[in-house]
Formats: sequence, C-alpha cells, structure tokens
Amino acid sequence: MPTPSTARQPALRASMTPRQALRSVMLESLRHLSSNVPGILSCDDPEYVHQARVALRRLRAAGKAFAPLTSGADWEPVMAQAQRLAAALGRLRDLDVLLLQILPEAEQASARCLRLSALRRALRQRREQARSAVRASLSSPDHMAWCGALLGLLNQPPGTDEQEKQPGFARKSLRRSWKTVRRLARRWHTLDAEQRHDLRKRAKKLRYSVEFFSALYRRKSVKQYLKPLQEVQQLLGTINDRAAAQSLLEQCAQDAPALRGEANQLCNVLMQQDPPAASEVQKALRRLRQAGAFWK
Repeated sequence: MPTPSTARQPALRASMTPRQALRSVMLESLRHLSSNVPGILSCDDPEYVHQARVALRRLRAAGKAFAPLTSGADWEPVMAQAQRLAAALGRLRDLDVLLLQILPEAEQASARCLRLSALRRALRQRREQARSAVRASLSSPDHMAWCGALLGLLNQPPGTDEQEKQPGFARKSLRRSWKTVRRLARRWHTLDAEQRHDLRKRAKKLRYSVEFFSALYRRKSVKQYLKPLQEVQQLLGTINDRAAAQSLLEQCAQDAPALRGEANQLCNVLMQQDPPAASEVQKALRRLRQAGAFWK
C-alpha cells in the first residue's frame, strides 16, 4: 500500500492563460484525491482521509480562485458533487479527530478520571458508519462519472477571446479573496461564532490561492505573507475543532440519551481547556494585515 499522498505545487507560468492554469491546478488536486482513494478503501489509516479532504478543499478553492471560468451550467453539478464528497469526508475526519486526538487529550488533562467507555463505543460506531458512506461514494459509478465530467471540462478547447495572461488574472483573484478576509478580520471582536467560522474558511481559501499563484511572484514575498496567514489558520482551526467536537457530542447525546452523562463530562473538560485567546487571534490578524499584499 503506498503512503498517503500530499499536495504538490502546480508549476504555473506567467505565459499561461487563466484556463491553462486552472487545468494545471485542478489536475493536481484530482491526482492528490485519486492517489489517496485506494488507501481509504482498503485500510483505516486516518491520513488517507485527511489528504483526500485536503485535495477536495484545494479543488473547490481553485473553483473560487478561477471564477468566472468555473461558473455556468456545466460546472455547477461538478462542483456540487465535490462539495457533497467533501462533506462526507469531513464527517469522517471530525470523528477521527475526536477519537484519536481530542478525547485522549481530555483524558490526559483530567488525570484519566473520565469514564467514557460507552461514549467511545458510540463514536466508533458512528465513525464506521461514516467510513462506510465514504467508501460507498468513492467506489460508486457516480464517482467515476464525476471524475470524467471534471476531466471533460478541463480539456475543453480554449475560447477565441482568451487574451488575459496569468499575472493580471492572479492579481484580481488574490485581491478579491483578500478583500473578504480583511473585512471580516477588521471586525473580529464583533463576529459571532458563525462569522468566525466563515473567516476561517475564507482564510483557508486565500492560503490555497496564494499557493496556487505563488510561482508568479517573488518567493520571499510569498513566504512572508504565508507565515501570518498560516498562523491565523492554525488558531482559528483549533477553535473550530473544539466547536465541531462539542457539536458531535451533542448529536450523540440527543440520539442516545443514555450517553448524556459521558458526553457532558467530556464537554466540561473541553470547556475548561484554554482556547486561543481573542487577543491572540487579533494580533495574528494584525500581523497578516501588516504583511502587505505582495500581488499589487
């Protein structure tokens, strides 16, 4: 069994048209996804699931970064299917994180005073159900049809009006992504939980866009920008992991009231752990704004 495959940087060139660049980025995302499918189907190593999810995130982020090339009736069902598969992988990944990371850390923090055997069994059962759903989706004819439809779109002949080259297109795309992140970042202290979750997703998409177009810019400038952006992502990701865990625990308790006590025990431990302070996130967001838009 090959090891889990990670993302590779597509080799974009300034001479490429935006459509050629889109093809390069999405073909790499499809390779990244497809390389991890055999591992998902044949073993339980969570890294295959994680990498497949990253591949779909990058593919969907490319769809946003290269808009409007990915709009229209032909693209809509392809991107909708990518979203559905990403959601299925996300459910499995959230359960992996809860069982393999959050729950053991909570037990260690409480000096192993927690008694969570029934909850652990229920979560494992949910994970196996989620795994079965993912495997069924990836081994279905619909998945192969989706891959074929995506390849068909990426191999369409170029239009006669495609004159714009990569640098100008990349500049507009990055400016558009950064504008939304900057607007939310400036209002960090007033954002509710849903808006902060939206900021996390948009920051992730901005990072992927920066990585997609990085070959068109000075490496040092890109690196200086990515450092605070990755810091913001890490802080917001920690907050999101905890929120996702608490949501899963609440679902378990609602579906099986007998688990309410153990679910509450774990939730209480999670609430006692120090989350990233709002001021820490604010400082990271400020460093990101100060890094400057290298694509100008």
